[in-house]
Amino acid sequence: MKNILSIILVAALGSLIAFTSCKKKDTYEEVELKTVVISGTVYADLDATSIGLEKVGAGTKIIFRIDSRDLVQAPVGTHVYEILQYETTTKDEGKYEISLPTVKFNNVTVDIVPVNFEKAQKTGADTYKTTVYTGNAVQITTSEGERYYQDLTYF
Repeated sequence: MKNILSIILVAALGSLIAFTSCKKKDTYEEVELKTVVISGTVYADLDATSIGLEKVGAGTKIIFRIDSRDLVQAPVGTHVYEILQYETTTKDEGKYEISLPTVKFNNVTVDIVPVNFEKAQKTGADTYKTTVYTGNAVQITTSEGERYYQDLTYF
């Protein structure tokens, strides 16, 4: 009886050591990401009486999307990465500028989506028509240490 009790005690102690001492600890090094600057001017046909496009003015929203997988040096194949979204608005003269995260070891794809807006379009000397302007989405590839200029247009 003492023999069986001793064997059970040794087996339990061995199991306890085996299950508690074999944990793998994942360590992650958090690195502050560098940024890249994207800027440009936004145009739309605000005046149908003249040839060409006009600058949209202040307040037009622009959305920038980055797949966070592009910011990881060794992405895990089965992991679902988030889409990071950033926003800015145009300043006077339709100009915009934004700083976005980037890395040196990988090109980072940025989807730029101008948000649709409604505004009166000049159609005659003193006539205007309310028009919904649809932005032309573009995609650019960025890398650390660069500055990018991307003009945007609305239809």
